Amino acid sequence: MDVGFPAENLAVSIDRTYAGNLRAEARYGYDEHASYKPSKHAWFRVAKLAGLGHFHELRALPIYGSVADARGHNLAGVVNTKVRSWWIELRPIGKDPDFHTAYLLWDAAMQWCGRILPLADDKAVSLPAGNIEIFIKANLPAMSDILSTPASDDLVAVDANAEKSNMTITLNAAFVRGLAEPTNRAEKQLVGAIIDGINALNGSLPRARELLREIVPNDRARFVHFFIAQTVGDNLGDLPLGFGLPWLATEQDSYNAALGVGAELEFAGRHTLIGKAQSQEFLHKAVDILWRRACYRLRKYDRASLIKAVLRNLESISADDAVWERTAAALTSVYKNQEDVLAAARDRSAARQRTALSSRILAEMGVCECPLVGGSDVGRSDYLALIGFIKYAHSCRIQFGCHCVRSGGTKSRHLAQRRIWNL
Repeated sequence: MDVGFPAENLAVSIDRTYAGNLRAEARYGYDEHASYKPSKHAWFRVAKLAGLGHFHELRALPIYGSVADARGHNLAGVVNTKVRSWWIELRPIGKDPDFHTAYLLWDAAMQWCGRILPLADDKAVSLPAGNIEIFIKANLPAMSDILSTPASDDLVAVDANAEKSNMTITLNAAFVRGLAEPTNRAEKQLVGAIIDGINALNGSLPRARELLREIVPNDRARFVHFFIAQTVGDNLGDLPLGFGLPWLATEQDSYNAALGVGAELEFAGRHTLIGKAQSQEFLHKAVDILWRRACYRLRKYDRASLIKAVLRNLESISADDAVWERTAAALTSVYKNQEDVLAAARDRSAARQRTALSSRILAEMGVCECPLVGGSDVGRSDYLALIGFIKYAHSCRIQFGCHCVRSGGTKSRHLAQRRIWNL
């Protein structure tokens, strides 16, 4: 293994089924293969689009992104069914279209198509042979002009061409405005246009209206929703240097932080601690090791860079919390497995809370340990490694109720330890 272990005489035992499980997870999560694109008369590499999604139902969708198109900044992907591959390509039109908005629309179209096309392909027995392409032309006004765009009921148009085995769906400028409305009428019209296009290519599609009701069960089911900024955080998140997605600590970060602690304490392998005294003594020493490792890393980073990273991540966590709260109704309407949705929401919320707490502790430690000048900038991997030390040490304190304050040492160390372990 190409991994540096922080302790000597450390043996790592890997389960003999590890390699097989890793391959299976990689295949399910990435699944790279080739698909033929009729308009280009060529084969393209595609890879699983949502293999690492939050929900099992999302990860199971047969949707794939085109690797070559992504490198060329083109939005194209594939939905695989039992019969064929459907290519979905979104082409933004208009003056200076916003690429982020275009990506959101394409991603929503891919998720809708991942639900529609496998069902439709089973019912549409007269479709043209071979792969079929869906071209989406999206008229995207600037974000500042969305609300000033005249409202309309004519949001989507579709034109099917059976000879070329494709359909073209046009999203009018009013479509984007519709995404800012309380109901999902814009996306519902998009789903209806896709079904109408299949109906035109097939000659007729049995029970098309019932299929629409099955895919879009109510007015809350949606994948894109624009909100008017209501708080300072909303406005800050829309700036060019917005917060982006939060850096959330994972179990792997804690595992990396704990790696070698037992060996360094001469407890390599399996051991049993009996009684409160032995447990607390072991934990005190383990906390000291984690403390030294965290301090060693902190002295490498610029103090201002660390504090900025912490504050930015805390704002990202707050924004992520608002997004999940606002989309709760949509999530429970789109996905059929409600328990999976609730479990994913709980896991995401717990990850936000753990990271937020550890981040606040990290900021206080950084004030004491990071140099004012001459340190390195803090990146994502640096940040999560530091969070791993704090999170793992704090979990020890919670599980065993140990009081980890030590007397002596520098004032900054004692102060920081009091703040950490007496929360």
